[in-house]
Amino acid sequence: MHNFNTVLAYLEVHPEAPVDATIARIAGTSAYHFRHMFGYLAVISLTQYLRQQRLARANALLVAGRSVLEAALAAGYDSADGFARAYKRWHGIEPSQAASQGWRKTQPPFRFELIIQGGLSMAYRLKTLPAFNLIGVTATVPLQFTGINPAIAALAATITASQRNAMQALADLAPHMVLNADYDTSDFTHEDRPLTHMIGVRSTAATAPAGLTVVPVPAHTWAIFTSKGPFPAALQETWAATASQWLPDSGYELVPAPQLSVVHYNEPADDRTCEIWLAVQPRPNRN
Repeated sequence: MHNFNTVLAYLEVHPEAPVDATIARIAGTSAYHFRHMFGYLAVISLTQYLRQQRLARANALLVAGRSVLEAALAAGYDSADGFARAYKRWHGIEPSQAASQGWRKTQPPFRFELIIQGGLSMAYRLKTLPAFNLIGVTATVPLQFTGINPAIAALAATITASQRNAMQALADLAPHMVLNADYDTSDFTHEDRPLTHMIGVRSTAATAPAGLTVVPVPAHTWAIFTSKGPFPAALQETWAATASQWLPDSGYELVPAPQLSVVHYNEPADDRTCEIWLAVQPRPNRN
């Protein structure tokens, strides 16, 4: 947590778009991992956090008598119009109102503190796998942390008998059953953020029938977490625990790859086995 707070202190002085190499050097971890862990812990993306910090600085400039254009440029906006729209979403009023009426809004900087509480017991294993392909049906869906995601349920309802048979025939890699994969998003930490969701299988095949998407996945080490309990609550609690409990102290960091989950739908919904697969690598010592 000390290194994460050092990054935040640096970004307070350099609120412009952060350079990933600088984040990696200060955080002692990859920028990809830092961004995702920040979102998990703060429940807001790093991009949103920095935008709010810049808007708070702009607010102080407006109250001090600077023009809307000056505040916009200081906040990193190219035009007063774009700045005004972002400012109103953040503050609820126009920047000209803040300037003329002295309306202030602060945005205190974050600091992370590790608090040890009773945690979820997590069973996991590490497995290094060669490259493989994900093959299945896909759709753009909103990220949802709790409950059944209706967009994913709708995607499942579109699977035809021929697509189901084709996926079963192509599932020649463990777990030899249908899984879920989420990818094509810069932020797995903010609800309603769009991402690509696949219902598919792991396969060595490089091609698939029309209507099925093929996504190559490079060789990685995977942290595979197992949960058992009411579905989907136990699975979603395990997702949260990987970020809040396991990743900060595991010695591993996330790498860019689809995030996988396997659900044993043949088991009762109130006691269902699920797995989460996260691609990781040992956290390098950058000191």
